[in-house]
Order: sequence, then structure tokens, then C-alpha cells
Amino acid sequence: MGLNINVAKTKYLLISKKPNHDSKLFVGTEVVEKVDKFKYLGSWMNENGDHAQEIKVRIEMARSTFFKMSRVLCDRDLSLDLRLRIVRCYVFSVLLYGVETWTLTQHTTKKLEAFEMWVYRRILKISWRDRVTNIEVLSRLKKKTELINTIKRRKLSYFGHVMRNDKYRMLQLVIQGKIAGKRSVGRRRHSWLKNLREWFGCSTTSLFRAAASKVKIALMLSNLR
Repeated sequence: MGLNINVAKTKYLLISKKPNHDSKLFVGTEVVEKVDKFKYLGSWMNENGDHAQEIKVRIEMARSTFFKMSRVLCDRDLSLDLRLRIVRCYVFSVLLYGVETWTLTQHTTKKLEAFEMWVYRRILKISWRDRVTNIEVLSRLKKKTELINTIKRRKLSYFGHVMRNDKYRMLQLVIQGKIAGKRSVGRRRHSWLKNLREWFGCSTTSLFRAAASKVKIALMLSNLR
């Protein structure tokens, strides 16, 4: 292809349901190093195509950001509304980087919900020994949880954007599942599209029809809010 490759600086990652540990990639006579995970454009990718590790890393990065700003975020001289806006701007933005590509499971959803409540408890300076329920915490803040709803909105908006633009034909093929070959034997994985079906109570066909119209997507988002 006319490319010059520095083998010493090159690694490759094989993403598959059943990773082949015996695979080798050659450039000329030299073997390229194979890795089981790789950080690409700020996001962690692994050979299983699982987002659990990426979500875990993002949570810890957001937690670290919170600790750096804790003097401001826990300052009771500032209004709660202002502190929550700062959290959305500086903490949740770190957490939700690349969220449009995530496939959430019950386990990862609970981790995200737990982190959100951890942030709110820190803001209110509530110790775990105080035995204050999550409902009471939200009541003191006069708000509802927002992280999961934000993820739902961003994923649906991204879905509509991709399906309406012809320049994303490869992404459209991936989302639609129009890929050569047969599905392997075994339980089907929790897919990216299944998240949307469960969240909005739609069939796959209904989602694709809705994606063709900005108005329908906007109505689905407003109903979610």
C-alpha cells in the first residue's frame, strides 16, 4: 500500500469473540507485537470488544478530577446549584468521553449510578456511616439522577446522526449487522443496538425508521426528559 512501517513502534490488536492467541502479523520478516488492550484516541480497546474496562478507567479518571476540585465542589459557601453545574462541566464530561460507543450492561450501569451517588454524597459531605439513603440524598439536592439519562440521549442522538448521513456507510453496516459470515454458537452478546431497544421500548425496525427523521428523534429525546 506504499506505507513505511516502523515495526519497533507498531503493535496490533485482534478483536474477536474467541481471540486467537497463536495469530502472528509479519512486516517483511519481522513479527509485529500483539497486545490484548490498546489505548486509541483516549479510549481503551481490548480483544473482547468489552467496554467494562473503559468504563472503569473513566470512572477513576472522573473521581480523580473530583478530588482535585474537592475544595470548590465541597465548599458550602457556594450554592448547590453552582456546584452541580461545575460537576457536570468538569467531572461528568471526563466520565462521558466517548460514551456514544459504549455498550452498557446491568453491571456497568450500576457502577455508573453508584459513582453518581458517590459524587452527590461527597458534595453534601455525607459519610457512609451516616446511613443516609440515596432517596434522601437526592431530596436534599432537589434533583433526580441524570447520568444514565444523559447517556441514553447522547447514544440516541449519535444513532440518528450516523443513520442519516451517507458518509458513515461503514458504521451503518456495522450497526445494521450486515456483515459477511455466520454468528457463532452460544448466547448472543448484549449489543449496542439492544441498549436503545430496551431504553426506548422500540423494535429494531422502529428505531431505523425513527432515525431517518430528526423530528422523531427529537420527540423520543423529549419523552425521555
